[in-house]
Amino acid sequence: MINKSRLWLGLRIGFCFFGAIAIGVYLGQLVQLPDPITSPTISPTLTMSPTTPVSTLSPINTPSVTSIPNSKVETTLPSSALIAKVPFIEQAPLKNWDAVHEETCEEAAVLTVVHYLEGQRQPAPAEIETELQNLIAWEQKVLGMYEDTTVAETARMLVEYFNYGERVRIVELTKLDDLKREVAAGRPVIVPAAGRLLGNRYFKSPGPIYHMTVVIGYTETEIISNDPGTQHGAGYRYDAAQFWIAIHDFVNRSDEGMASGAKLALVVD
Repeated sequence: MINKSRLWLGLRIGFCFFGAIAIGVYLGQLVQLPDPITSPTISPTLTMSPTTPVSTLSPINTPSVTSIPNSKVETTLPSSALIAKVPFIEQAPLKNWDAVHEETCEEAAVLTVVHYLEGQRQPAPAEIETELQNLIAWEQKVLGMYEDTTVAETARMLVEYFNYGERVRIVELTKLDDLKREVAAGRPVIVPAAGRLLGNRYFKSPGPIYHMTVVIGYTETEIISNDPGTQHGAGYRYDAAQFWIAIHDFVNRSDEGMASGAKLALVVD
């Protein structure tokens, strides 16, 4: 005879056991992790800070102005000197004297020094034109313009575009011998000038308000330059006293402003 109390107790235990299993299965489904292969991935969002317009960038490693101290070197300065094999780079190499090429004396002066330092090779006119245009494009991007670049701005072409770095110096000229000393040491010198004070007979009258040329030699009475401002500029000879008067960094587009510009020069060691 079946004991009803024991039967009822067994049934209760069975229900509890199978109920616990069912609940465990259910909870296991709730906490099951998704398959890592099919789970969506969330890429991080990249945030960029606003960039500074290139036209407002501050100069990068622009050389500071240095003065040449008085020394005994002056007593041994040769009476004349000429740096051989300096290329002649005309600012309008294809003879296209348009509004652009009337403003490219600084770029041509830089290319003169660069080609001298990089092998003393005379580039073809078409090659010069390409190099001028590339420099102009860089100036417009970095400086915001290309016309009438000061000595410091011109130095940036050598420092940043041509990667000459600390080799570039801006020299404050206190007398003409400071310029001659650089040339005597074999260094072509980029010199800014109030163009109308130079007295170059090949300049279209009245001449440029601002100009840059490359000094490659001197005598006791003359300064010898490779002047990009004329097709007759190779070895062009300026009166030394007049050349000294004309040396001025760019200030503004006026004769009065240019006459107040500092006497500076740009040299690459």
